[in-house]
Amino acid sequence: MDKLLRAASVAAQTITLYGRIRAGFRRALIGVVSSGIALVFLILALLWFDAALWFYCAPRIGAALAALVAGGAFLLVAIAVVAITRWRLRSAPPARPAPTDGVAAAIHELNGFVRENRGMLLVAAAVLGALLGARPPKRP
Repeated sequence: MDKLLRAASVAAQTITLYGRIRAGFRRALIGVVSSGIALVFLILALLWFDAALWFYCAPRIGAALAALVAGGAFLLVAIAVVAITRWRLRSAPPARPAPTDGVAAAIHELNGFVRENRGMLLVAAAVLGALLGARPPKRP
């Protein structure tokens, strides 16, 4: 019996670890894809702003100074992006303490699963109750 409990504990810990890795990978992948799309649109917007700045400044201050102004604007945007990136990387999300006992870890994960998927579980219970509670029609 002790070996069975240990096997269940190890299985629960393995499933928990796999779930955390999968969730972290999913979050990272969504972040990378959405950041790439946002980056493309940001570059396009900056190019349009640069063209507008060039057309505004070139007749007023000359082509050489207009190029310096446009380059300075791009430099400011690059510095802002680096500053925001460093600021976001510094504030890492707080780590959740992992339960040490295998059974406690399984209970903790099951509790979190039930809390996160409460609506889906209620709908599934209602559908299952309707299916299992229905009586088959009587044959004449």
